[in-house]
Amino acid sequence: MQYMKRILLTILFTLSVVCAYVGCSSPLSTLPLVVSGAEPAALTALNKNARKAAVSGTNGSRYAYFAFSEAQRGNYVSLAASEGAVSLEIEISAPISAAYAETAAADRRFAFGLLYDSDFSASGRLRSALADRPMAAGVFSSENRQFRVAYAVPAAQAGRVRGFFFYTAVSAAVTAASVIPGEVGFDFSGEVPRFCFAGNGGSVPETGAAAFTAFDFTEADSVFGSGYTGGEFVPVFTVSLRETGGGFGSVENQTQVKLSFGGETVSIRRAPGQTAVSVHAAALRSAFSRVSAESNADMIRGVSLHFIPSGRRDTGTVIQPLRTDPGLIPAWPSAVWRSADYELFEWEQFPGVLFFDTANYAVQDQFFKRLAFFTEKTGYIGTLVPDGVLNGKHGFNAHDYRPETLADFFTLAERTSFPLSEKELLLKEILLCNGIIAADAAAPGTYRSGIGGVISVSQESPLYLRHSFVAHEGLHGLYFIDADFRTTVSQVFSRMDPLSLQFLIRYFQVQPSLNYNTADTYLLENEFMAYIMQQPVSRTGNYFVTRASWNSMTAAEPELCAYVKATGGSGFTDAARILNEYVFRRWGFSAGRVSLVTR
Repeated sequence: MQYMKRILLTILFTLSVVCAYVGCSSPLSTLPLVVSGAEPAALTALNKNARKAAVSGTNGSRYAYFAFSEAQRGNYVSLAASEGAVSLEIEISAPISAAYAETAAADRRFAFGLLYDSDFSASGRLRSALADRPMAAGVFSSENRQFRVAYAVPAAQAGRVRGFFFYTAVSAAVTAASVIPGEVGFDFSGEVPRFCFAGNGGSVPETGAAAFTAFDFTEADSVFGSGYTGGEFVPVFTVSLRETGGGFGSVENQTQVKLSFGGETVSIRRAPGQTAVSVHAAALRSAFSRVSAESNADMIRGVSLHFIPSGRRDTGTVIQPLRTDPGLIPAWPSAVWRSADYELFEWEQFPGVLFFDTANYAVQDQFFKRLAFFTEKTGYIGTLVPDGVLNGKHGFNAHDYRPETLADFFTLAERTSFPLSEKELLLKEILLCNGIIAADAAAPGTYRSGIGGVISVSQESPLYLRHSFVAHEGLHGLYFIDADFRTTVSQVFSRMDPLSLQFLIRYFQVQPSLNYNTADTYLLENEFMAYIMQQPVSRTGNYFVTRASWNSMTAAEPELCAYVKATGGSGFTDAARILNEYVFRRWGFSAGRVSLVTR
């Protein structure tokens, strides 16, 4: 493909531009430009081919040159500013037969590039010779005769762009043109395959929309690299996937798609209804690099890189979450956080479930310690504990809260004018912004529950515990939002081996770091589920045997401890196995894991 690009550069830019229509009197093309938020309007034709948006026959010019109107140019620049980057995308169609596809590649080539201010004279005429520039280029074939090609530029460079050109060695037409938010990558999910380039352009594969094998994102740094420097936008990959059709393997051998991002493997476990996952560039060691398929390439329908708003605020806080899979949170580098002492995520699979990751336990306590006592600590439930009482007491190393509890907490604080901390007030703002609680207009000073839930972990926990906490707290999140899951947990709880269950309840009561209110059935069943499901089923029994050997437990409940050790914790294992099959069938999860994406 490189030889073809060199040939094109030589041919295209050493030829004079044969331009019959230039300047202010240039006629309109039959090709409209579509821009979001604006009425489609015809492009300006800079030569005869552009007027009909097609190149035909074997004689005459092989190029079509198009210019934006002032209004179109303004829309292009405006979209770039609002999205951080902008792409010009065209659809190309060529009537290539199978027989013609056997001819030499040089006789089937095409190219697409941008026109800039420097390509026009002071009077607005296209210059007779154009300088070298990057292009998106390729070769038509029977598999590659209708497709879309896009070229992205960052917002800072959008003002230079005046139009575009198209070259083809065969009869072909530009059938559509649009301005879209900046994007680099490929997408085979629609009827027409798409190839999106940046920087130094790129090559459209001759195989067209055949199974993906690799795409080079190295030059995407020129468009999206500013997302790492504290700007208004952050870059994120979207991996589009074919639906599994109901088959995604088993708990023991789950089907996975594996992608290499510059040598770093990202694994995507397949799950029911899964059609796309997000992979933030910030979570990767080498985001702007070659991306290639390592397994199940036929399941991949697209990999594209684009901007989303960063949500950074002048105060140094963030209230808009980054949507991601929980599996990427534990190793997410804090150096690229949007806020100095915490980052905020949203569970991509379950919108409304937020994950806080805090710089240390102290920051986490500022957000959630009072809530922990209000919600779960025996002797304090339903009360707002003053700072003087909280000082020196342990909250939790990880947290989870449902909307009802959060609404009650902030309602009580509002009605009693309780002095909440700065972080607690920030938490309320985040909850209101994301619909987890809502102000009750009919009852001033009252908050009602919304959707989702809140989960928190801390960087101060070692990595292995962060993975465990994400699983444990994530299971609580599922319990908050899914009634059928709660019903299933309740059924398993009621059928649990009685002595094993009695041991677990006493464990919750005896351990001072827990001190759960076991009279609360909702809380008890929720914690029962999370403790038996926070590790793989194969390790569940031993987890409780170990705790049955603790001095604090043997002193409090010697007979129950002896029973758990004698049975090897089988009562817990049996219960975990039932729930393990349930969460796998529903969501593709398993005991010890609520993630689908890992690296």
